[in-house]
Amino acid sequence: MKIQQKMIVSHLIVGVIPVMLAFVILSLAIINSSRQGVVGRLDATLTRIRFLIDSDMEKYRVISSVFSKNILIAPLKQGKTNIMPKGFSLNSFTIDMVEFTYFTNNVLRYNIHPENAPYFSSDPMRQYMWEFLANPYYTPEHSLTFPDIVSNMVVMRNCSTIYDNVLKKKIGLSIVSAVLDEKYLKSLDQGNPDLVVFIETSQGVLFSRPVSKNMTDTAAIIKDTETVKPGVPQLIDLKSEGKYYVFKIALYNLPSKGTIHLGILYGFESVNAVLNLFQQVSFIIFFIVVLLASVIAIVFARKITIPLLVLKSMVKDFQSGVHAIPSPDMVSDEISLLQQSFSEMATDILSNKDKLNSYNSALTKEVETKTQDLLNKVRVLTLINDFSSFTMKTEIVDETRYIERVILELRNLFRLNYISVFHQKRREIEKMHFIYSHPKFPEPDTRIFRIEENAAKRVFASAETYSRCSGDFCLMSFPVYFVDQLEYGIVIMCESKKGGFILDTMSTILNLIAMKIYSIRINSEKIHSEKLASLGQFASTIIHDIKNPLTIIRSGIEVLGDEDFTAKEKDEYLLMIAQEIDRLTNMLNDILDFAKGSIILHYEQVEIDPLIENLSRMFVQKAEKHDIKLVIDCNSGITLKADKNRMIRSLSNIITNAIEAVGDGGRIVVSTQKKIFDLLIKIEDSGPGIPEEIKSRIFEAFVTLGKKEGTGLGLSIVKKIIEAHGGNITFKSNPGVGTTFYISLPL
Repeated sequence: MKIQQKMIVSHLIVGVIPVMLAFVILSLAIINSSRQGVVGRLDATLTRIRFLIDSDMEKYRVISSVFSKNILIAPLKQGKTNIMPKGFSLNSFTIDMVEFTYFTNNVLRYNIHPENAPYFSSDPMRQYMWEFLANPYYTPEHSLTFPDIVSNMVVMRNCSTIYDNVLKKKIGLSIVSAVLDEKYLKSLDQGNPDLVVFIETSQGVLFSRPVSKNMTDTAAIIKDTETVKPGVPQLIDLKSEGKYYVFKIALYNLPSKGTIHLGILYGFESVNAVLNLFQQVSFIIFFIVVLLASVIAIVFARKITIPLLVLKSMVKDFQSGVHAIPSPDMVSDEISLLQQSFSEMATDILSNKDKLNSYNSALTKEVETKTQDLLNKVRVLTLINDFSSFTMKTEIVDETRYIERVILELRNLFRLNYISVFHQKRREIEKMHFIYSHPKFPEPDTRIFRIEENAAKRVFASAETYSRCSGDFCLMSFPVYFVDQLEYGIVIMCESKKGGFILDTMSTILNLIAMKIYSIRINSEKIHSEKLASLGQFASTIIHDIKNPLTIIRSGIEVLGDEDFTAKEKDEYLLMIAQEIDRLTNMLNDILDFAKGSIILHYEQVEIDPLIENLSRMFVQKAEKHDIKLVIDCNSGITLKADKNRMIRSLSNIITNAIEAVGDGGRIVVSTQKKIFDLLIKIEDSGPGIPEEIKSRIFEAFVTLGKKEGTGLGLSIVKKIIEAHGGNITFKSNPGVGTTFYISLPL
């Protein structure tokens, strides 16, 4: 075979066949990539639709907050509908429905579309939203979205609380509702003819538009968990309507109404047609390329045949040495000159290119590292500055309340879903406070509590910061020292991407917390010294109060030994002696508990409602004597682990104070109510109220309302008993209206 023929064949083998194989592989790769891209497009489309819904709800929450801040309080309380300022028109806002409530009672309902009237919030739903937002952990600035299902229709209730600046409390709700109906779902597809958006509930499926003649069968296919699994794209056949990709995810989980799924149906007939057309065009281009390559191979083979014949002798000379790019010993023609020049140029280029790539890669990494370090330091310094400002502005003198505020502030700064704080007392680790907030799950998983308990034990055992990240989850615990003593442990659960940033920031924040605790304790010791200075003054009062019943008891004993008194008179003195002994015993118990400074509890299972009902019988006679109506409304059905005798003593003290404060013809109501995390006991009276000058000191020792009897230690000891149970006690008092004490005990 001649060299020209060999060149033609070699060009065909070296040029055409690799081009042919590369083109075939590239075509198949593009087609397969396009089909695989369907899954990515489904996920991206559904993510975009979810983002549109979240954006709309964010807009409605802002509108709800605007309404709550501009509402007129006085007409709202009177139940009037003209509760918006003059010139403030609800029609100027693009919304479906608006509701304003006074507490949970509807005051005004407004809807731009009359057909949406059946979708106003129900009484249980308003009660649920009120209890959620009325929680003191949520400030009046919070706006939340509550999903609801009404008549197989998903309704998003975007809610803000109405705050009375005069009474300093939340008094109602501003609710902006959006119905995720067919019209709304249609707006989400943004005019894409191949896209159908649907919402699935336990009652049915709602589509943005029909895709088949029998939508019931289509809905049944979508609800079949064996056919369509959440989070997994599936290809389904709707028979005459063709094939559709279906993809759905869980949007919200309602404990009483099941899971709400958001999904899409995507018809890819047009995409398949494009792919088929691409295949046909690819094959045509392929044959054209093969033909052109063959022609070019023949033409170029003829042009380079003569120079190659000259190179034939040079190749024999170079058989003794092999080079990557061979260079001839002498330049005789264009080919040898080109070979020599290209060899030198390639060597220089490869050498310089490697150096340049190495320098460029190193410089890029260095710039990225320095930039990221600088950004992290700026973020750390910003958060530390914010926390420092919070610490300096905080004027709390109670250490426990300060720690609770610290937890809330850290949660807001780092945007955490869960944070808690533990305290070690007598080598026992106790959880003081925690904050949980998650947009999808209103209540925490019980496994969280076991994880955080282990993390708290680890930090108290090692006295060092503990951090562990796994996947997207990160668990951290930090020790808080007072001088050299480990006092508290803070446990944080967050996303892994925040872990390193929080670790860098917390070291400085822990020092700020320790300094603030030191300041609080210094002030506490100063206050304690002042109280000790006044203790002598109260000692004379206590001795006098003890001396009085002893004098009465002595006089009664002398009467019992005197024969001039009748048996009936002696019985009366015996009763008087017993009453004074009980009085003296209660006074001594108060003084003893106060002197101990701590409460030791003896726990047992206690049914709260029967305990209060039995306790109330002790006060019936005394209440009837003063024409006081004593009402018991206890229906919580709660059984707690508590010290029964101390609970009786605490409640007796408050009820006794209420009877003495109310006077003749008054009213006292004792009630219980089960909350999400605790039991609430309320004791209300219609007395004159607590004077303003002692409200802030009502739970301090020796503070009294001017009663003739008692040590002034009652409420101080009650507070210690309740807090020893892990609860808290607060009160509200209005002059001339009465006083209400609130006792919260953890479930």
